Amino acid sequence: MSSPYDNPFSPEDLDKADALLAQIKQKQRRKKLLLLFLVPLIILAIIAAILAPHLSERWKIYTLKRSLNVDHVNMSTIERVHVQLLPGWLIHISNQHSKEPQKFDDLVATLQQEDPDAVALVTELRDMLLQPDRLVEFADALLAIVDLWNQRLEQAKLPWWVEANVMSSRGKALFYVKTYKILADFHVQVGTKPHRTRISARADNTNIVESMLGHTSPSDKGAFILADRLYDFSLSQVWPLLQQEPSTLKDRQRAFSQPIKEEVKNLLNPEYYKRLTTYAEQRHNLEQAIASIRERRQTCGSNFSISHLPWDGFPEHEFDRLRRFVERDRYADCPSITEDELNTIERATDALADDPKLQQSAGALVSAMARAITVHEARHAADHTTQNGLLEPLPCPQCDDAGLSTIARAELSAYLASFAHKESSMLALYQACSVRDAHGTPHANALRFALPKLQTDCDTTPPSDLSARAQRLEQDLFGRSDTIIIPKSNYPEHLELYKK
Repeated sequence: MSSPYDNPFSPEDLDKADALLAQIKQKQRRKKLLLLFLVPLIILAIIAAILAPHLSERWKIYTLKRSLNVDHVNMSTIERVHVQLLPGWLIHISNQHSKEPQKFDDLVATLQQEDPDAVALVTELRDMLLQPDRLVEFADALLAIVDLWNQRLEQAKLPWWVEANVMSSRGKALFYVKTYKILADFHVQVGTKPHRTRISARADNTNIVESMLGHTSPSDKGAFILADRLYDFSLSQVWPLLQQEPSTLKDRQRAFSQPIKEEVKNLLNPEYYKRLTTYAEQRHNLEQAIASIRERRQTCGSNFSISHLPWDGFPEHEFDRLRRFVERDRYADCPSITEDELNTIERATDALADDPKLQQSAGALVSAMARAITVHEARHAADHTTQNGLLEPLPCPQCDDAGLSTIARAELSAYLASFAHKESSMLALYQACSVRDAHGTPHANALRFALPKLQTDCDTTPPSDLSARAQRLEQDLFGRSDTIIIPKSNYPEHLELYKK
């Protein structure tokens, strides 16, 4: 038989053990609490390290915004800043040109005289642009600074605008701006809601070419109509259609000539319209000669071209240069310009330049064409405001079946709205046909979907009830056909190009 177990610890020892155990447990609890406190701090520190550059730039933008005083914006040199100094400096810094510091000093010296606060904006811009490897990282901050610049212009009621972008390609990033003179600023009513619309002309001399006649961004900046591109299209593509005997026009031009003439006549002052029809044949002859010159770039490899022609034809001081090309290439298989082409250009230029009042008439034609683009862009603005339509697909079951993308649906909605606008429906369709043949683009896809449903195309005379057909199709596809009203009071009667 075994003896009972004898406890070797006295009561006092057990008390001491319990006290020690309690201390150990208390230390463990403190460690747990410390860990619970430290882990979030560590996580926050890691997040802060990752976001530090972005937070730093956001804080700089915030403090810049708080410090700027719009009362200082009263620049008599605002034109020189937007035409020369700002674009010129940005080109030099983008190309890492050795003269960049001097260009920056010239810009700062001008700003310092009349708008010291703007110096802070371009200085911050420069700090980031001098780190080209981080441009993508800085993109939001760069665009935010340009946005602050534009806000100052707006608040000071100065008719200028700067558009910026960061473009990334093949591992390289490029920050660039385009500057604009605002020619008109008004609101277009779509249904019951007004949407801001601005007609602008490029002011900078950079080689960035715009392919669109207008654009509307997903931001709240409203719609922009691009007068430079409209000017080219109106004078080269629309004006020749107004001639009395359109027998020399191409098939599409002949098909649209009569309805375009009727529409333009209704939109223009009778004096403007009469002048345009009087000189339409000369303008057509001029365009034909230029087209023939350009065609040889494709057919036989000529590297000679004439890009832009103002309302009065070819600049007088350039004719000597053209004559030298004629003489040089008189017997060439692929001449830069022939004697017949030069004679045609001279005759047309003499006729157009002979009437100084013709310039205003040409500007009125540009303004008429701008109506169609204004309706198109206002519909974009309305779709995005109500349905986020520039970023998400507009509800349209038939578009689903046709596989139309988000952008193609937005373009479909805008084209139909412009066709539905009775006063400029023919101009809208004629312009749309100029992009229909660009296969695979959202614009072309939208038109290839819409035109058969409207029972029309780009090579026959448009139906006289095009507006009514477009309204019905809008209703069928999108469940609405809003009335769009362009204001009479502050819409420009004629548009002239901004002369730099």
